[in-house]
Amino acid sequence: MQGTITQISSSEKVPLYLSAIKQHTGLALTFALTLIIPLGGITIGMLGDELLLLPIAIGTLFFLISYFIFSTLKSSICHYYETTLVNQFGSNATATVLHKSAEDNTHYFQYIKNKQDASQSEETVYFIEYKYTHDRPYKSTFVINNKALYDKIEINSEVPIKILASSCKTFCSSQIPAPVKPNVAMP
Repeated sequence: MQGTITQISSSEKVPLYLSAIKQHTGLALTFALTLIIPLGGITIGMLGDELLLLPIAIGTLFFLISYFIFSTLKSSICHYYETTLVNQFGSNATATVLHKSAEDNTHYFQYIKNKQDASQSEETVYFIEYKYTHDRPYKSTFVINNKALYDKIEINSEVPIKILASSCKTFCSSQIPAPVKPNVAMP
């Protein structure tokens, strides 16, 4: 696949960021509310004539909760932004399936001594490794959660994918493959 690479302007990116942030207002409000406890504890500990270490220590520990909420919020907003960016500005391409593999992550809960009564949590992750060309060859792997779709895709078959051409240029210099999103539909 050959094509021209155009930069996506900031005026086109800003609405995508705002849309991703809008979808996470609940988590953003939770983050803001969890900041009140540690800031209040630290403020109480520092105000007054004596320095109170217990409220400062508890406030500092509660900052960990805010930190993890912030990390989740940032990661989720980036995921939604990148997905929207690829869907809106990505170009269609075809990829060749190189390899398929499945990873069984079944967990048995051993709190019951009799294994016949033990409960289990079954989870299988399906991986599709594929290659495509955009100015140069790329190879990537994608996770599929649908077993029927995984069984339908054959090795050496062509599958449609969507790539963001402007990210290929960025990633070529660092030798990291561009992010891609397989776009395979069930019949």
